[in-house]
Order: sequence, then C-alpha cells, then structure tokens
Amino acid sequence: MKNLIKFSFVAAAIALATACDPAEQGPVDYPIEGNFTISASYSAMVHGGGYGWRIGEKIGVFVTSEGVAQANLLYTPSDTSKVTMVTGTNYWGEVETYEERSVVGDVELTAASEVAGFKKGEHNIYAYTQYVEGATDYTAVPLPNLAAQVSDDKSWMNYGFGYAKTAAAIKEYSSANISLGDFKVVTWPISIKGIELTDAQANIMKDQKITSVKLVSTDLDIAVTDGKINLATGEITGTKSKEIVVTFPDGGIDVEFEAGIPAFGWPDVYMIPTVSVYANIDTEKDITTRQEEYTAYEDTDNNPDTAKEAVTKYKDVACLKGSFTVVYTIGGVEYTATTVSSTQKLAATDEYMAFPLATTLQ
Repeated sequence: MKNLIKFSFVAAAIALATACDPAEQGPVDYPIEGNFTISASYSAMVHGGGYGWRIGEKIGVFVTSEGVAQANLLYTPSDTSKVTMVTGTNYWGEVETYEERSVVGDVELTAASEVAGFKKGEHNIYAYTQYVEGATDYTAVPLPNLAAQVSDDKSWMNYGFGYAKTAAAIKEYSSANISLGDFKVVTWPISIKGIELTDAQANIMKDQKITSVKLVSTDLDIAVTDGKINLATGEITGTKSKEIVVTFPDGGIDVEFEAGIPAFGWPDVYMIPTVSVYANIDTEKDITTRQEEYTAYEDTDNNPDTAKEAVTKYKDVACLKGSFTVVYTIGGVEYTATTVSSTQKLAATDEYMAFPLATTLQ
C-alpha cells in the first residue's frame, strides 16, 4: 500500500513537471493589443497592362513579433483600378472601342477574416501577391513556376508576383496607418514583339495555329521551377532555368491579319502576334544600358515661321543582358527567331520589357 501511494505521488509529480515544461507546452503566445491598419501600392505595369491594384488581387500578410507569428493572413486591396470602355473615331474615320483605366495608388488593405495586430516586442510586417494557399513561412513563400506557362487572361494572376515589407520594426502600437510602400516586382511581364511574315511564310502559316512559344536565354536564368522567396531579404531559391515555354489553350492562337489599303499602296499583312510571358528578372543585376537613336523635330534656326528640322539624337535605354532565341510552334512545325539584345523601358509610368526580334524566321 505504501509503495502504491509512493508510486502515485511520483507519477503525479512527473505529470505536473511535464505540464509545466515550456518545451511540452509549445511556444508562448501573447494576446493582440490592437489591430494594424495597413496600406500599400502596386504601381508597376504587371497586371495585364494596367497600373495599380486590380480586381481579384489577393495578398498574403505575415507579422512577426514575440510569441507566435501571424502567418499568411488573407487581405485584399480596398480599392482597385477601374477599366472603362470608350468609343471614339480613329485617324481613318473608323469607330473604335478602347480601354481607359483609372489608376489607384497607396490604398488600405482589407482583411478577409483574421486581422493582423500588435502583440508584444518588435513587429515586422511582410506582404506578397498573389496569395498562395497553405504558405506558412515568410522566409519560404512559394513562387509561380515560370518555366511552363499557359497564356490566358488570368496570366497576371497566375504568374505575377510582388512583395513589400515595413521599412523598420514597429516597437509600439499605434492605430495610425502603416504603409508598406510600393510592392517590388519579382516576376516581370515580357512582351515579345510580333513578327511580320513574308508572302512565302504567310502562305504557309496564315491558316495554322500557334500552339506554343519558347523563350531561351543564352546568359540569364529567367525562370525558377520550384522557387521560394524570403520576404525579409528578397532571396530566391530553387531550380533555375534559362528557358520558358508558353502554351496557348483551346488549340492555339491565330496568325494575325491586317487588311491593306490599296490607295496608299499598303499590302495585306500577316503577323505572328505579340506574346507576353513572365520571367524572373533581377533589375539590379540583369540590366545594362545602351544608346538608342531617335529623331526629334526642332526649331534649329530659331525662326518660328519656318518648318522644324529633323534632328538625330540619342538616349540611354535599359536592356536585358545577353541574347535570346524565340521558338514558335506553328502548325506543328518549329520556327526560330533570334535577337541580339532586348530593349526595356523602366520609367516610373511605363514599365515593361520588349524584344526586338528578327523580321524573318529561320
């Protein structure tokens, strides 16, 4: 009986000690003292040709502090850019319908359910888009696989990726708005310029479907197949690739046709259309500059009554380093175009990349 009582006391002591062991209890957490108000902007032209937040945008938010981190909270922008269809008359007197966009800048981000808040100690806020279901670690958020893409009207959502973070740690709670600033682009949209076909090429291709486009870089890693990004440092890990293959749904896309104007001596034109792809481009390492010639019309004789003269000038243009090959699959046959370098505009209001391809296919 004494041994039984003694054993019971020992068992109870062990159980009590185990219950009080922090390692067995898990990490210590703290209650939220107040909710954060967060805002951000996304000004880069990566949303299918529009600036600012778009309808359908989903944002993941992480908050680190003492205690358990708040992981992958779902947010959406409180306001988005609007698209209005406008009808007007072009130079030829033809009625055309085109898009006009109203742009939004830094807007408040709205929580879908759980709200990020202040707990204890220093806080850092990390955000990214597009939202990845199941992401749990802000140092290893999955990136889209850009090596294999399907081109459609949701490409900006499927392959676009950007992130932002607080500029400094938050040490005290405040109900004032916290702006994360402008989201940094990780996956850039690249516009591969269309190619005008010769008569011989048009006779072969005009009734065929373009089923895929392969972009190959000789120098740069332009895709990561199993990539992850550390939102704190921007470091990307994963298997790098110099190739991107874009396929088109529903059997492919058509060769474009533009009717000529015989009165002006302009013939009918068949073209391989411009194609957009997304690529992992580091604008700090993968970009160089070159001079590009252009023509300006100036009053060279300081006489406003005389015609302005054409003057040749030069400007610095940002370029992707290296050379590229583009392979089109048309009617089951591969055709190759090459380019020595790419031109790229990276102005504050016009961010895109475009490749000047050879005018003939091999």
